[in-house]
Amino acid sequence: MLKMDKELITKETIFCTIASIEYEPMVNLLVNSFFKFHPKSRFIIFSGDEYNLKNIRETPHLEFRKLDFGNTSGSKRLLYSRVKPSVLRILIEEGWQSVIYLDPDMLVMSSLDEVIDFVEKSSLTLTPHIVNLNEENSIENYDKILLNAGMFNAGFIGLTQSQQVLDFLRWWESRTSEHGVWLPNSDFYFDQRWLDLAPGYVERCFILRDPGVNAAYFNLSNRRIQIENGSHVVNGSKLKLIHFSGFDPNMLPNSNIYSSQVPISNFGPLESLFRLYADDLLTLGWKPRRNDAKIRRIKKFYSPPLLLAKKSRIFIFFWTKFLRTSIGKKLKHHYI
Repeated sequence: MLKMDKELITKETIFCTIASIEYEPMVNLLVNSFFKFHPKSRFIIFSGDEYNLKNIRETPHLEFRKLDFGNTSGSKRLLYSRVKPSVLRILIEEGWQSVIYLDPDMLVMSSLDEVIDFVEKSSLTLTPHIVNLNEENSIENYDKILLNAGMFNAGFIGLTQSQQVLDFLRWWESRTSEHGVWLPNSDFYFDQRWLDLAPGYVERCFILRDPGVNAAYFNLSNRRIQIENGSHVVNGSKLKLIHFSGFDPNMLPNSNIYSSQVPISNFGPLESLFRLYADDLLTLGWKPRRNDAKIRRIKKFYSPPLLLAKKSRIFIFFWTKFLRTSIGKKLKHHYI
């Protein structure tokens, strides 16, 4: 599925992201926020599209690598989620001491040195969507959503050299290549749902519960957000990494495209940051993703069986089986 030339073995921690060209404005903001705090660290952008790094930042520490999907078919959303384990495996095989993956829709808000330290001391580092029962109340039926989407958010992943990590990445790669899809009520959610099995497979799997890391709409509503000495502080921890998951600047004051239950006004002092991020994206030429509208159409398409599922598990079992066998291939193309 993935073809890539190997480079010389280097023993250090490297950061990377994977994004199609539609995400270039977000990648631009992520990269520049990263180098603000880590000017001498290495960062790689992986994409099946061509990126001009001069449009982002001129530094010898920023690298672009072209992904070759070969004859693999499917929408961009599917392809890019399926390829993540492959990219991480190749970087580990190249000999990097540690690898940290960041989703393109993130911003680095302060030094990640503490995060790097956690990653380097563990084999696998993951961040949960929420870290206590109180945060579950921020979205209706959040527990059921997490049972489908997974407890751990795949927007942040930390890895450190070990045979067990390589074995896990190869396993994850095989699962996403075969089952890297999303169908409501199917227990498949792209590359992310598989991470729930990681703590059982990787001995030194560390769950990073820092509220200042991977802060996003799915956990910020019930967290205490303050400004101290000019920096944002979340539940007493300095904000290090914010995740604008599902963000579309044209949908403000909604914080994301998935749920209207979480407006940016819920985030107190962070509301202004969301507005600034929206302005920056539009200035950099952000264009609405076709995938966003299609997500909403799929939700409407699935709403009748989801309602019936509350009354009949048997019905939803056969309904899902029908979708997979009869129109599954068409549904995959709803994510572009």
